[in-house]
Amino acid sequence: LFHFNHGPSCLGLFKAAQRYVAPVQLFFLGGQRQMKNVPCRVLSVDRTGVTLSCPGRYPAGSLVRERCSAYFKLPPEAYARLSGLNCERACEGFLCQTRIMDSRLQGSGHSLLRLRLPRQWCQRELRHYKRHRITPACLEHIALWLPVAGLPKALPAPDTASFSSPGKPSCLSLVDLSVAGAMIQLDAVELTDELANMDVKHVLLALNLRTADTPRTRYLAIFCRCVESLYNIPLRRLVLRLAFCHFREGEEMDWQPCTAGIAPLADWLERGHPVLA
Repeated sequence: LFHFNHGPSCLGLFKAAQRYVAPVQLFFLGGQRQMKNVPCRVLSVDRTGVTLSCPGRYPAGSLVRERCSAYFKLPPEAYARLSGLNCERACEGFLCQTRIMDSRLQGSGHSLLRLRLPRQWCQRELRHYKRHRITPACLEHIALWLPVAGLPKALPAPDTASFSSPGKPSCLSLVDLSVAGAMIQLDAVELTDELANMDVKHVLLALNLRTADTPRTRYLAIFCRCVESLYNIPLRRLVLRLAFCHFREGEEMDWQPCTAGIAPLADWLERGHPVLA
């Protein structure tokens, strides 16, 4: 599901988005801002950056150095002109991270945003599965091991987790959950070497999910790939967006995404979560 820099460059993709007038969804990664999914239009592209037109009034310099993600889809006819793309995946979009280098008012309630040209992209469906917000009543225990280089011979003991809740340190929380991924949050943490540059790294997530028949729980240990890591400096908060995957052994050992989702988790989200939430 994830292909980094396999195929056309980011320059070629954004030029195609401009040519086919493909809307670009921009959302900010800083915790201070609540704006998400701002629809933009590509005005120009060069080797240093991308200029977007978007609704909203962002005065000059107001968004400089702001981290953001851009997501857009290309029509099927674009796949015939861009080498390295699979036509069977035309329904998926392109996601990349960058920073806003400049902002200025355009008039009529619009602004111009200048983005630094991203260096990497991944192709995926941004909202393939519904995300469910998890309340404390749904979760008895959560643990996180990071990073995971390969498939361990046995699952590690709970007390060896890098973070857990309840536990020490108890800064770990599960924000939302789907059958194919999760978003977790670490509060009051310093951005150490272990936590920096988590993108594309693999972790192990263990969940003790409560069932309707309390005190029974359903234990799930799931390997995940970190799709996106966001750190808020003032709040000392790290948010990780994880995609579930499994380790395929053979001549070419590799991590494979769980595109169909985790079956026991799908059953719990359908039967247990509505009752507990």
